[in-house]
Amino acid sequence: MFNKSVMSNGREKKLIYKGSVKDIYEWDKDYLVFHFSDRYSVFDWGEMPDRIPGKGRVLAQITKILFSKLAKPSTWQDLIHPHLETNEIKFLKSSEEFKKIQKSGLKTHYINGDSIKNSQNVALELEEILVDRVHVPKCDECAIYGTSPVKILIPLECIFRFGVAEGSSLAERAEFKEGEKFTKIMINTTTKLENADRPLTEDEAIRLGGFKDGEWDSLKILLKMVAIKLHELFAKQDLDLWDGKLEFAFISSTSSNNREFMLVDSIGLDELRITRNGQQVSKEILRQFYRLTPWYENLIQAKKTHPHHFKEHCLKDLRSSPPNLPHVVIEATAKMYQLVADLLGDEQDATSHSKILLDQNLDLLKNEQENYARYHSR
Repeated sequence: MFNKSVMSNGREKKLIYKGSVKDIYEWDKDYLVFHFSDRYSVFDWGEMPDRIPGKGRVLAQITKILFSKLAKPSTWQDLIHPHLETNEIKFLKSSEEFKKIQKSGLKTHYINGDSIKNSQNVALELEEILVDRVHVPKCDECAIYGTSPVKILIPLECIFRFGVAEGSSLAERAEFKEGEKFTKIMINTTTKLENADRPLTEDEAIRLGGFKDGEWDSLKILLKMVAIKLHELFAKQDLDLWDGKLEFAFISSTSSNNREFMLVDSIGLDELRITRNGQQVSKEILRQFYRLTPWYENLIQAKKTHPHHFKEHCLKDLRSSPPNLPHVVIEATAKMYQLVADLLGDEQDATSHSKILLDQNLDLLKNEQENYARYHSR
């Protein structure tokens, strides 16, 4: 499968990874192409039975918008967040990391085709972005991180939380309350290269990633700054960012012995949990529908009894698979994705008309969820 070559706008590229949502192609020795599909995945199941029309194009659009904004020094003239302690904001703004990002912008792996020599050869489809290539080792090759490598993926998913959103795993813990807003950003990490995401302590994350000297502290500062800036960008369009996950790579530093970091992968409604007026505006809306189904109950049971083979157990032993969602839900979700992209892409404040359309769409999804709940409660 991975040796398959395809043609994209007249150029041959090689498929090197096919995920449940995103496909990765080799462009050349320096660059990769991320192809966002209309597929989606929830609850670590993998590819779900439906397709969301236009989702791949919209995710590519949102990723381009956010990476481009974060890369501009002008984006980083300030850090603003309404709920965080003033001291935390002051600490971040006084850091060397903030001074660097104010001067040069955030380093990301997103490549604007116009910036490449001979860029006339760069012809991407609307569902695709071009990215700087970094090494992604296999799980059994993690010893390489002890050698302080560069241009390599950090083997962690970095999770930030501004509060306890609806659907968050934190809501299951007694010390947290759904809807609670934090005064300090909560940072967690899980494994990236293992078959299943495994929560890590801070010491485990440091050892696994092979962080040296002050590198771990620098990454945490950078993660918090990016999270706050993303919150700010969404807040400009009256969208509330609650939590999300980001990925980084080690890169060489031009000014110190420590390595620096580059933001990689993608940022969009599949990686972030966002609300508007209390209603979900991300992939969480799909999770909400599936939580109402018998399949979800079987999935939870399978994860408890067969944590490493839950999908196989669910399909073969429990004879349970995810159902197709109603067509109206799929269409409304597709429209939601596009409206958010339209809002983020507006260099000025988005028009009230765009927000009205989004509110109407969210109300439709809320009504459909209520109907879906009544159907499954019979």
